[in-house]
Amino acid sequence: MASQTKEGGQDHYAIVEDDEFQQVVLERSLQQKVSIILIQNAELSSRVERTIQLGNMFHKTAVLAGLGSLLFHLSPIHYAKASLPLGAVSFTCASLYNFVWSKDSLYRYQLDKEGVELENCQGLPKGEFTVIFQREDGARKVLHNTMSLCAIGFCVWKAYKAGVFEALLSK
Repeated sequence: MASQTKEGGQDHYAIVEDDEFQQVVLERSLQQKVSIILIQNAELSSRVERTIQLGNMFHKTAVLAGLGSLLFHLSPIHYAKASLPLGAVSFTCASLYNFVWSKDSLYRYQLDKEGVELENCQGLPKGEFTVIFQREDGARKVLHNTMSLCAIGFCVWKAYKAGVFEALLSK
């Protein structure tokens, strides 16, 4: 693993070279929370990209489904049949993100598709790399958790208001 040290003594970047130790080097870099990781191997890059995209999909789906559910609840025409499944999808995706994806060592990393992180850093080698960089995801968690909880809360409130719980309890 090639790495460069910055002022705090932490690794600033790591290069995962195309050799037999690439998986070990990647895992070590992730455990050390290296800021930028450059991956040479196309197969390993593809797996890393798909994993990060899965986490991004959980986040985006939770936010958009939650927003759709809330908009359907607040629209003048009542779309309860659409808002309940959207609320459930939002809640499910937020739960998957929080309880499954956040356990993965890649959950704090994003793909640098435009090469912005590579351009901002001095001394990084040029070449064919997949670049991933560490990003704090606290705001993402707050956003999709708030959306999904509001959406599912609206769904439960609408069901309560419609008497669904009373009908279930009276049986």
